[in-house]
Amino acid sequence: MKLLRPLVKRWRSMGHCCFLYLDDGIPGLPERVPRLQLDLKLCGLKLNNEKSKLEPMQVGQWLGFVTDTICSLEFLL
Repeated sequence: MKLLRPLVKRWRSMGHCCFLYLDDGIPGLPERVPRLQLDLKLCGLKLNNEKSKLEPMQVGQWLGFVTDTICSLEFLL
């Protein structure tokens, strides 16, 4: 999403590894999440806390893909 490109560029310049697609993203390391949340808030954007998972997970779903880092699997739903 072009609206978020400046934020992604800023975060990556700070060494944050993050992935965004439309309104979905993977923020990277948990200790960096507060910085990302603050930047979003300062830009007038709000996280959907019910939908957001900000803690590390070993199995998760994103954009229709399920990733399992325990078994080293990734598959499409």
